[in-house]
Amino acid sequence: MHIESGSRIIVEYADKERMNCRYVGQSKGEFILLKVPMMPGIRERLAKGTHLQVRYLGAGRIVGFSVDVIFYQAAPVSLVFLSYPTEFVEHNLRQEDRMTCHFPATVSIDEDVYGGHISDISPGGCCIVLADASILELNDKAPVAGTFQTMDGQKPYSFTGEFMTRCEAGPLQGLGVRFQGDVTLPAGVLAFFSEMADAEEKTEKSS
Repeated sequence: MHIESGSRIIVEYADKERMNCRYVGQSKGEFILLKVPMMPGIRERLAKGTHLQVRYLGAGRIVGFSVDVIFYQAAPVSLVFLSYPTEFVEHNLRQEDRMTCHFPATVSIDEDVYGGHISDISPGGCCIVLADASILELNDKAPVAGTFQTMDGQKPYSFTGEFMTRCEAGPLQGLGVRFQGDVTLPAGVLAFFSEMADAEEKTEKSS
């Protein structure tokens, strides 16, 4: 189970009610620890033995699993210990491989401008990590525009796209963006994907 501390995790009860939590840590094979919101009735909802469905987004995949509550504590911090999952179900949201990077970026959303960086990129989209940790509410397919800078000495690269999903960014928020129109990618990025395609072709021919 690979997930960064502070990442958002969705917990779902048997009655389909959902709760947004934050990942704190784990002891592999023993337990998972989550920070949960303090709300009326939370102690009863997280009684020992309660069965839960859990999902989180990581590296372009939705990862899901089933767990049982081991122990809930309200103070000094609202935390719940969950049994360690025995099986993980993954759903890949991406149709393309992505290159991990750290390109400084500026993004315009609803006439507001945000600073941050691109943490991974592909010919079809990218994950933009905003420097502001506050949660930005966006509608599906909300228009996004921006620029990013690389180390190749070229002028900033421009892009337009639409918001598709949240992407993993630890305690910050990551926006999964699908490019629209013509987006020029740096030569080094294009070379990376060309090498990936060649490697996949060679693998297919040798199998």
